[in-house]
Amino acid sequence: MIDHVAIAVADVAGAAREMETRYGLASLEGGRHPGWGTANRIVPLGDTYLEPVSVIDEAEARESVFGRWVASGASERGHAIGWAVRTDEIDAIARRLGVTVRAGSRAMPGGELLQWRSTGMEEAAAGRIAPFHRVEPRN
Repeated sequence: MIDHVAIAVADVAGAAREMETRYGLASLEGGRHPGWGTANRIVPLGDTYLEPVSVIDEAEARESVFGRWVASGASERGHAIGWAVRTDEIDAIARRLGVTVRAGSRAMPGGELLQWRSTGMEEAAAGRIAPFHRVEPRN
């Protein structure tokens, strides 16, 4: 199942306003990705979502695979840079592909920490595999 599509934008708040004005797609505040130099918004679409994401700390983003990926695709109009599938088999998939599983997190607007594990992001950013895979605890 598709988890989400990441859309690199120059200004995440401005992109969210345009998506709502132009397409009627309301978004929710996402949050900042610690260590990645990025922040996002969430556009819910049933069991999946669009993720407008932008660089908010250039120095931090330069040190992060995801931050560099977002920076390379960011534009005023937005550019879909990647998509993720949701799986309960992330460890088996990572072994089969020979890739590393990494932890990620972001603070939600209410201060709650949202955590996930993903694999294949580095390879997807380099254009070697698609999609990247993600497991996220659902409350």
